[in-house]
Parts: sequence; C-alpha cells; structure tokens
Amino acid sequence: MSRDDESREAETYLLSRGISLETIKSSLVGYAPNQWSALHDFLAAKKAPLELAEKLGLIKRKSNETTVKPADSNYRIHYDLFRGRIMFPVLDTRGRVVGFGGRRLDNKDGSPREEGPKYLNSSESVLFKKGTLFFGMYEAQKEIRAENQVLIVEGFMDCLSLKQAGLTNVVATLGTSLSQVQAETLGRLAADIVVIYDSDRAGRDAQFKAMNLFLELGITIRGVQ
Repeated sequence: MSRDDESREAETYLLSRGISLETIKSSLVGYAPNQWSALHDFLAAKKAPLELAEKLGLIKRKSNETTVKPADSNYRIHYDLFRGRIMFPVLDTRGRVVGFGGRRLDNKDGSPREEGPKYLNSSESVLFKKGTLFFGMYEAQKEIRAENQVLIVEGFMDCLSLKQAGLTNVVATLGTSLSQVQAETLGRLAADIVVIYDSDRAGRDAQFKAMNLFLELGITIRGVQ
C-alpha cells in the first residue's frame, strides 16, 4: 500500500467517525506512514539533528546500537516511533507543537494492523510532559476563561467532535489518568469543571478518580454520565 493510499484510508476513517475535513485541517491532524524510517529519512534529508529528534522521542535508537555500520550505506541506527498512525499534535498554551498522540490505524475488521497500543503518545522529554498538558488547550483556553467553564474528555476524537459541534471550551487528557498538576491548572482557569469520560467500566473508574482528585484539592467538580 502506498503512502497516498494509507493517507486516504486514514482520512476515510476520520470522516467515518464524523470528523470533517475542515476540522482535520484546522486541528493539524496528519498521518505517519506505516514505514520504519519515513520520518527519519525526512529529517536526515533536511539535515535536522537526529540526536535531538531522538531526545524528543520522534525516533528511537535500535537496541545496543551506537554507530552506523559502514558496510551498508542504507543501514539506520534509528527507527520512527510513530508508524501507521493518525497523528494528533499536542500544543502548549503558546501554540507550539511539543508532542504528538498517534492512533493506530487498524484493519477494516477492527483487528490490529501493527503491534503496539491503540494510542501512543510522544516519549517524555524536556518539551513533552504528559501530566502537565492537554490536547486542545491552546485553542480552548480563551473560551474557557470567557465561559468560566471547562469540559474534560478522554480522547482526541471526543475533543474534536465537541469542538466541531460548537463546544469550544473542551480539552482532552493524554490518557485516562488526570494528574494533580492538570487538576490545579484547570482549577485556576475555570470555576465550573465538568468531566465527561466514556461510559465503559474503564471510563467510569477514571472519571471517579478524576472527580475525587478535584474534590481533594477543594475544587468544585461535576460529572456527566
């Protein structure tokens, strides 16, 4: 399957989930080809420092590798972290991309195409600290302050769906666990905090833990089933 075919397949999946092309483009959603070195080769061609890309978790070093093997000019000591995934950029409050979340693109029958978790975040780095960031915060922060309310959802798709429906004061955690730093951040931004997690057992448990965390911090919280 070519990269173009893969990209179209990713686009078709997003459209099937009700995410419009306008939302895809405005939210900078992309696709990482299902190849081991697509990003590596792109960065190398641009003469970008691969050591820095490794530190930021974009590429990873193969086990026990320290130098390029001279016998094979095509040999690479790094491989791409994100492969065959729909890519959601995570921005800081100043609008700078500091990391990514990638959703695995599965086969049409729902079976995994590649090994690995359904959702994969960037590795922790000096820029990307999962427990301090939210997906969608850059776009939502102004509306959160204006409404004095923030809606918290579990995932990228939930966040984009609500924004597309006109609820622009919404952010998503980067995983189901909410940290104390994240709770304190939202408590400073808005007085009305609403947690809207999935209705399955894992979602209910995560919602309960998140609401308890807010209560322990003395922050008023509401939950939506």
